This record gives sequence, C-alpha cells and structure tokens, in this order.
Amino acid sequence: QRGAAQQPWAAMGFSAAGMNNMTWKPLMAMARWAQDPRRPGAWPETGPEPTPAYFTPPAGLYISTVIEALFGLKPDVPGGYMEVSPSFPDHWPEAELNLPGTRVLYSRKDKQINYILESSKNLPLKIQWKLPVGRINKLRVNNQEVDYRILPGVGHMILSFEAPASEKTDILIDYDPVEYNLMAPSSIACGESLQIRLEGGASIRKITDPYGVLESTRILDHSSFEGKIQSDLLNRYKKYRQLGQLNFSRRTLYLDCLTPEGTPFVVPIDLTLLPGIESAVDGPAEIADQLIHLPVLIRNNRESALNTGAHLVVGKTYIPIPLDIPTRSEKKINIVLPQGTAVNAGENRATLVIPGEEPLILSFRVPEPPSSPVFTPISLPPEKLIPDTTWN
Repeated sequence: QRGAAQQPWAAMGFSAAGMNNMTWKPLMAMARWAQDPRRPGAWPETGPEPTPAYFTPPAGLYISTVIEALFGLKPDVPGGYMEVSPSFPDHWPEAELNLPGTRVLYSRKDKQINYILESSKNLPLKIQWKLPVGRINKLRVNNQEVDYRILPGVGHMILSFEAPASEKTDILIDYDPVEYNLMAPSSIACGESLQIRLEGGASIRKITDPYGVLESTRILDHSSFEGKIQSDLLNRYKKYRQLGQLNFSRRTLYLDCLTPEGTPFVVPIDLTLLPGIESAVDGPAEIADQLIHLPVLIRNNRESALNTGAHLVVGKTYIPIPLDIPTRSEKKINIVLPQGTAVNAGENRATLVIPGEEPLILSFRVPEPPSSPVFTPISLPPEKLIPDTTWN
C-alpha cells in the first residue's frame, strides 16, 4: 500500500548485496512517511482515520529490518551462534541499538570501525562484514588479534571471522580501501566489440558470462580484455516490439579480480543490449502541398558511422533515402511520400530497408483530408406528413 510494506524488503536486499550506502535509505523513507506532520505517527494510508495509528505489518517488519539488515544481528539459537553482518553507510559516524537483553554501539572514524555488542544470549559470533574492497590493517576482538579470511563479494569484500561467546564483544577493524575504476560501456549494440579495462592496479583473473552474452573473448593484459557481443541476443524478443526488447535487454558479466595485495573481489559489468539500428516515426505525418511528409528518427547504435543508401517501402512504392549518421547518434529525416503512394487515412505501415540490417517496420498515421460540409435539401411528400401531435 503506497510502497510502505515493500521498503524493508528493499533494505534487506541492499544489505545482502553488500550495498551498505543504500540499506538505510528505504528505512529512512518509511520513517519520514510515518512522521509526516500532516499525519503524525501514522502511515499515509491511515491518515484519514480519527486516531493516528501505525500500519502494523510494516511497523513490525521495519523493526526487524533495522535489527537484522542495518545492525546485522541474526541470532540462530537452535544452531548455537549469532551471525553478525552489519550494513552501515560510510558517512554515518555512529549508531546505537538498545533492545531488551541486547545493546549495540557502532562508531566510525576515518578508516577505523568499532562495533560493541552486549548480549544476554551469550552466543558465539560468526561475523560476515561486507566492506569496500581494500586492505585490512588491524582486526581485534576484545583487544586481541584474531585470524580472518577475505571472501570475494560483488563490488565488495567480505571480512569473515569468529568470536567466542561473551556478554560483551568489542570489535575493532582498521582498513584502507583500494581505489579501482571500471572502464566499460553501459550499453552496446549486438554484434559489436566490447572493450573492458580495470584501472587502479587490480588484475582480472576470470571472466564469468552466465547469460551467454559474449561470442568470444581475448585477454589483452592483466587488467583488460575484449570480447564480441552475440549478434542474435534480442531476436527472440522482436515479437514484443520495442517495449519487449527494452524489458529483456539487460545482461551482466562478472570479473573475478585481485587487488595488488591479493584481496579477491568480483566486479559486475551491467550492459544494456541494443539493436544495431533503431527507427521510429517521430510524430504524426503531415500533409503539405498535397504531399505526405513523414518524420522518421533513425538511431545508429554501432561504433561505426552509417553511410549508405536505404529505402522506405510503402506498399509498392520504394523511396530512396541517403543515410549519413555518425556513430552512437541519431538523426531525424523528413521523408516525402510521392504522389500515388498507397496510403489510407488512419494507421499505415512502412518498411525501412537498410543494406546489411534487418528490415524495420514503421507505423504511421495519415490525417483525414480536410473537407467542407455539403447540405442538400430533401423534399418530403405532403401526403406522407402527419401532425406531430399524433406522436403523443
């Protein structure tokens, strides 16, 4: 209802994905709705009620999400341990949680994190802390150095370690993030060459292509590779037209990487796949000087200029169109249909034929021709007329 119930699930998803700078945002949005001055203490959908009241399911879910997703406390009493996986944003200097039998104090200064857990449950801890990719300088639990492992995460690393059962556990993490920059396009035409480079000293160890996006790959050096996008990835969605292609055009590749210090992490490459050439009628057809003018927008998504001759086919009429469209750009072309072209008032179809490309179907509307009303008198035979009063 107005999205309130969905916000905690979004926060849980961000937390699980290691997107620490996003986890708090759905919860903040939900809190602002509840504290709207026009409806103090009420969710938007309950505002008209005489007595302001919380919408119970989201309120309960909100509380559990703050505990589990943000502060990261997930007790497994049957399993005999407590999982700790916080998801605080980088810009928060401190946070505090107080529950019956449990208290958490979190603070952060520069690259040093302090997390203090007081719990009456007295369970051993399994910590899985998702951090920006970097180097661990110091890790202490109750002022003692502890062993840890670095696990790869998508866009982050996971600091994994354990702590014995205690009524109070003081965790100190000191780390330096590693700067890296992915040089990759956000969209690319099917059949084109993909160039990827990772800057900042990290190296690429493996390319994972779970959705079969790449036809071939070639490692150029330790931090870059090139591949070719499959040419037919969008063919199966053509029957859904442009909207269908947009809905099914997102794909993701994954790079298994290592920092110079040997920290493993995974970099996602999110791509929007595009047809090589796109075309659409850009507005209604217009009639001027007894000729139909059709505005057509043609977009060249390829990395090479489109310099060729094309044809617009309307019925049995072939209209030549010279094309000169630079790479990754679009151009609006005014096409004049010659007299005698078989079109009707209303909806019509045309086919844009470009050498080496799949034919593109265009729909366009031709307006009704202007006309003036004509009135013709009709004589009524007198013997057929009857008084209007007989209708009563």
